[in-house]
Formats: sequence, C-alpha cells, structure tokens
Amino acid sequence: MCRSQQPVRSIVPVWILLAGTLLSSRPAAAQVQVSLQPWPGKAQGALSITFDDAYPSQAAVAMPLLEAHGFRGTFYLIVDRLFQRGKYEDLPSAPLADWQAGFRRGHEMGSHTWTHVGLDTVSAAHMQEELRAAKEALEGFFPGAPITSLAYPFSAADEGVMQEAARYYVTGRLGPPPAGEPPYNDPATAALIGLRAFFLCTGQDPQLWNETADHTLQDGGWLVEALHPIDEAGYCQVREQDLAAHLDYLANLGGQLWVAPVGQVAARLLHWRAAQLLSTPLADGRVRLHLAEPANEDWQVKLSATGSWKVVDEHGQLLPLSAAGGALSFEWPTGQASATLEPAGITAISVSNWGQIKEIFWARTP
Repeated sequence: MCRSQQPVRSIVPVWILLAGTLLSSRPAAAQVQVSLQPWPGKAQGALSITFDDAYPSQAAVAMPLLEAHGFRGTFYLIVDRLFQRGKYEDLPSAPLADWQAGFRRGHEMGSHTWTHVGLDTVSAAHMQEELRAAKEALEGFFPGAPITSLAYPFSAADEGVMQEAARYYVTGRLGPPPAGEPPYNDPATAALIGLRAFFLCTGQDPQLWNETADHTLQDGGWLVEALHPIDEAGYCQVREQDLAAHLDYLANLGGQLWVAPVGQVAARLLHWRAAQLLSTPLADGRVRLHLAEPANEDWQVKLSATGSWKVVDEHGQLLPLSAAGGALSFEWPTGQASATLEPAGITAISVSNWGQIKEIFWARTP
C-alpha cells in the first residue's frame, strides 16, 4: 500500500504547481497601460531654435554654429529686408544666396511676413496680403519645400489673425506665455498656430537657457527658443560665446531632447495626434497591440505594467525593452501593424495538454 501512495504524493504537488504557475503568470489586462510617445528615438522632449528678422549674423554665425553641433534651425525672414526695401533700406540682410545655401543644408526658412507690420493693427485685406504674399515669395526663393512656419511680427496676433494665418501656415509663433505658465508647449494640446516661445537675450543669465531646456525635458514638452542678432546691433542680441555654450549643453544631453526645426516637429506632432495605438486583451493573458496606421516613423511605446513582460513583433521576434523615467519602453517595429505583450515566464499549457497530464497521473496511481 505504501508503494501505491508514493506516486500520489509526488505527482499531485507538481500538478498543483503547474496550475498555479499558469494562473499566477497571467496578469489582468487592466494591469497594463501603453502609450505612443510623441518624440523620436530615446528623446523625452523637443526643442526648436528659431531666429527672427533676417539679420546677417544669423547666416554668418548662427548657421555654422548649429551645424557644428549637428542641429538645424528655423529662420523667419522678412521679405522687404531681404532686398533692403521700405523701412529696411538702411538695414541689410545677408545675401539671398546665403539663405538659400543654408536651406539646402537643412535649415528651415519661415515667414516673418512681407514688411513686419503688426497684423492686428491693419485692415483685414492688408493682413491677408502680408501673410499670403510673403509665403508665395519665399516659396519662390526656396523651391522644393512649402513655407509652413510663421512668426507673428512683434509676437502679436488676435483670434482673427490666427484664423487667417491658419489658411496659409501650419504653425504660428507668438511670444512668451503669461507669467507663471511654463514657457514650453504641450505636445498633446498646444495650438500649433499659436505656439508660445522663450526669448534668449543678452542680460539674461545663460544658465537660465539651460535650466529651461531641462524643465522642458522633465515635463516632456516642446520648447521654441527665439533669437535675433548675434554680436551685432539689434533687438535682443546675444553673444556668440553664450550661444555656443548653450548649444554645447544641448548636444551633451545625448539626444534626450530632440532638437529640430519647427516645421519638422509640428509635422511629427500632427502625425502622432492622428495615430491610434489600440490594445486588446487575449484569453491567454497576452495583450495584442495594434497601430491603426503603421508608418515608417521612429515610434517609441511606453509600457506601464505590474509584473514582468516581453514584447514580440508580427514575426515572433523578441523586441528589446529599455527602462526610462520609471517605465519601460520599446521601439515599434517599422512597417508592422501589430505587436504582442506577453507575461515573461508564462507557462504555455494548452487545454489538450491537461488530458495528457491526467493520463500520466492516473497511470502512476493504482
């Protein structure tokens, strides 16, 4: 009798252990949260460096500085100043050929209107002409890409101006926000035709520029920096050495802050806002993820979940997970529509296997 009881004592605990492992390794779907991140790669925020008024030093000094750090900027040009007309008769700009060369090297050219008049101070017809004519002229000077970015003269625009601007441009840059509000833009809610900006000027402690970039990074925002002349007379000038030190600081962040022209950031945000990442819990404890419109974008997916998980693509290949900001993230497989979250260490036992286990059990039990 002792021989017949021994198999029962050895098999039953194994059966219970298998069942317990299966049940405990299938977390409820509610324990998993996923979100598509707005920024590319490992970036946790974005920053655009912009320049107003077509000062000569922007082409001669700012462009080479940006390029030396691997960055590209947005330059808001006044059409009249490019040709020293009207109130700019005695205020030269860089030669048009220099701006065109910068454009070919990847810098964005934007509109600062035709004459730099306050758009909220003129007639509706005049305001419309400033917006439309400047865009058409600049697109003729810089063929190959539409002019989609605007900086409002004097950082001023009422609701009517912004509505009209939206007919011609994707983005419109204003000035700093009211006191007490963050200087950066929220990627999910910011009105692209009314972007807030952070002005860099001599007289400020350049350390403030770096600290503002840090705050943007911490909160996952988009900071639009606004500059004017570098080491030349003009509104809100900055020193070349201060700008160079700031660019050094941004470069040393190692890609945590994505530095790109305004138009490039805006295009990505529009795509991100339209994207849909859907999650569907499966009966076996896995979670199926589906990207409604897969594209050749560098998307990062943030994963917040209890327990341990792994991610596989449509072909069953394991995707690497990385830790950032107290959560896990993975790069969405390019060109694929779906991926699957699986509890790490799940014991995959099909229903048919239970019959085999029971047969083994009863075969060893007299």
